[in-house]
Amino acid sequence: MIRRIVETAYKTTKQLFPTAMAIAAFAVSLISLSNSKHTQAFVARKEALNLEFELYRQLATMEHDNPLLSHLFAVSPAGYLGRRKLIETGIAGMPASERAKLLLQERAIALYIFTAYEETYFHWDSAVKNNDKDLAGLLLDNLVAFNESLCNSRLLWYWSKSEDALRLGFSSELNAYYDRTVAKKCNLTPDPQGPITLSAS
Repeated sequence: MIRRIVETAYKTTKQLFPTAMAIAAFAVSLISLSNSKHTQAFVARKEALNLEFELYRQLATMEHDNPLLSHLFAVSPAGYLGRRKLIETGIAGMPASERAKLLLQERAIALYIFTAYEETYFHWDSAVKNNDKDLAGLLLDNLVAFNESLCNSRLLWYWSKSEDALRLGFSSELNAYYDRTVAKKCNLTPDPQGPITLSAS
C-alpha cells in the first residue's frame, strides 16, 4: 500500500515536473523582463537628462562667450532693454563689417536657442508617450522655462516676423506648441532691429 502511494506520488511528480519547470521559467522570464524594462527606462531617463543639461551648459557658455549678444538671453523686458543699451554703448564706433558679423552671430544664436527648445520639446513628448511621469514632469519644467525666455522681443522677431522667419525650419508640432505657450501668452512687441545696426547711430 505504501509502495503504491510512493509510486503514484513519483509518477505524479514526474508528470508535473515539466509543467512546474515551465511555470518557474515563465515566472523568471517575467521578472527578467520587468527588470529589463526598468533598466531601459532608467538608462533612457539618464540619457535624456544628460542631453538636456548639456544643452543648458552650451547655452550658458554661449551667453558668456558672446556678451554683445546677451540681449537674446534676457528673460524680462527690463533685462532686455538694459542689455540693449549696454550693447549699443559697447559697439559704438564699431565698423559696419564687424556689425554685420555680429548680426550673423545673433541669428545663429537665435537658431541654436530654438533648436534646443525643439529638442527639449521632443524629449518631453517622448517621456509623455512612454508614460515616464517623473521625466515628463522635469522636462515640462524645462519647457516652461524656455517658454518664458522665448518671450524676448528679439527672439519673437526672429521666430516669426523677420524676412527669413526661423519658425519655418522647425516641426509643425513645435510651431503649434509655441503658438499655444509663447505667442498667445507673450504680450511683447517683436523688436525688428535689436541693439545692432549696420551703421553707428
